[in-house]
Amino acid sequence: MTLRTANILLAAGLIALAIFVAVDAQGFSPRAAELPRLLVIVFLVVAIVLLAGNLSPKGPSRVPAYPFRGIPWKIWFGTVAALILLGLGAANIGFYESAFLFLLVTTWIMSSGEPLGVRRMAVPFVYAFLFDALLYAVFARVLHIPTPPGILL
Repeated sequence: MTLRTANILLAAGLIALAIFVAVDAQGFSPRAAELPRLLVIVFLVVAIVLLAGNLSPKGPSRVPAYPFRGIPWKIWFGTVAALILLGLGAANIGFYESAFLFLLVTTWIMSSGEPLGVRRMAVPFVYAFLFDALLYAVFARVLHIPTPPGILL
C-alpha cells in the first residue's frame, strides 16, 4: 500500500467516524456533547488536510512510495490486536486501566529492536503510567468527563 492510498483510506475512515460520532451524540445533553462535537471537528479537519495533500496528482513527493514496507507484520498485528482489546477492555476493566495496558503493550512491541532487559520493560511502563496519569488529569479533573469505571478508578 502506498502512502497516498493509506492517507486517503485514513481520511475516509476519519470522515466515517466523524459522521458516526455526530449522529450518536445527538441525544447527549449539551454538556455531554461538547467533547464529541470537538472530536467531529478535529476528525474532519484532519481528513480535509489529508485529502488536500493526497488527491492532487503530485501528492507527497518527499516521502517514499511504500513507507510501511519495512515494518514486520508482527508489529502490525500486535498493535491492531491491542487496539481492539483497548475498546473491549474499557467496558470490562475500565478506561484508564485498559489505556494503561494498551500503551504498555504497544510501546513494548515498538521497542522490539532493543535487547530484553530491565530497560526494555521499564521504559514502556513509565511511559504508559505517565500518559495514563495525564489522561486521568485531563478527562477527570479538567474536563470532568465520565469514563467507564474500572478496577482502580
